[in-house]
Amino acid sequence: MEIVKPRPKARAAAWITLCLLTMLSSLTGCQRTPPDQRLRDQIARMQSQIEAKDIGQVMAQVADDFSGNDAMDKHALHNLLRAQVLSRQQVGATLAPVTVKMQGG
Repeated sequence: MEIVKPRPKARAAAWITLCLLTMLSSLTGCQRTPPDQRLRDQIARMQSQIEAKDIGQVMAQVADDFSGNDAMDKHALHNLLRAQVLSRQQVGATLAPVTVKMQGG
């Protein structure tokens, strides 16, 4: 039985291909999601949590100094969400178009 050894050029090409694939995989692993996209993703998660009636998870993501329309604070938002969940079989959350403007760092 004859053992076939790879040719030097084929071995070099395989080595280069392996190096390139390793570099590409490491580059894709280093990419970070832009801040505005992370915020949009968090809003989408909160929408799903509201529809699943998981108000505790939603409120855990709301800042303590939250300030909404008509002087609504975090406590008032929590009460509003609880009232909606308790008074309905199904809860839906419809988002208006979201505009994100990043300021500062």
